[in-house]
Amino acid sequence: MFAGEQWKLKLLKTYWRYLVEINLNEELLIAQKICIDAGKQLKNSYNRPNILSNNDRDIKLKQDIDTNQKIINALLKHSSVKHILSEENSNKDIDQKGFYWIVDPLDGSYNYYRNIDICCTSMALWNKDTPVIGITYDFIHDELYYNSVSEEKSFCNDQIITGPSDKKFDQLCIASGIPSQLQLNSESINKYFTFLTQFKKVRFFGSAAMSLCLLAKGKVDIYYEKEIFIWDIASGLKICSDAGIKFNLKQLGDYKVEVIACNKKVLNQIADSII
Repeated sequence: MFAGEQWKLKLLKTYWRYLVEINLNEELLIAQKICIDAGKQLKNSYNRPNILSNNDRDIKLKQDIDTNQKIINALLKHSSVKHILSEENSNKDIDQKGFYWIVDPLDGSYNYYRNIDICCTSMALWNKDTPVIGITYDFIHDELYYNSVSEEKSFCNDQIITGPSDKKFDQLCIASGIPSQLQLNSESINKYFTFLTQFKKVRFFGSAAMSLCLLAKGKVDIYYEKEIFIWDIASGLKICSDAGIKFNLKQLGDYKVEVIACNKKVLNQIADSII
């Protein structure tokens, strides 16, 4: 290749990178608006859940499907990132080698159905296996959780949140859950409850995304769950991370993960015992 051709190729590559470069601040603002609009739609029908299926330990509402479509349509229209992984999609052809959105239109569907006010809409932008943007909207209490893309800080309604303060190990409170598709047997149950009983208190909020937001606010000290879907925790992990919280994430296949999140000191003490 001649020098002139090499220069043209280099210029073309530079120009292409410029074209496909993602403006994260712009994506954050776009996603915040989409998330809030979706949450408001859910709040408007909060007392009128429409059940599509109610099988085994899971429930599916029409609000899940409608809100998912609203979010997907808005992202495809306004975001420069067109790859979207969602609880309500088939997700067979999602490219996870670059930037992609992870969407949970309604986390805590059963709480929503029973008028238990712990549920939310969540969206996250990931780059490969790394969270970049996390947004969770608690539409019942009008609280928007998100991270800054220019500095490692997280916010709730524009107020900085910094995670839990240091406590003695025997004073720690853990948030957890039992996912609807978790395979239960005597061995796994025994291991799980042996792990939980190390702590002062255990809380099951019925929403993984909200559990992580409560961790980011310092209301609990640890979050742990196994065989939880990635869309349930994708936004919360970034919000927690930028609030100073560490996490270990293990991929289990079919978009299921095992995750533990807490401060670094506690993580070093407990990670090997469970994940």
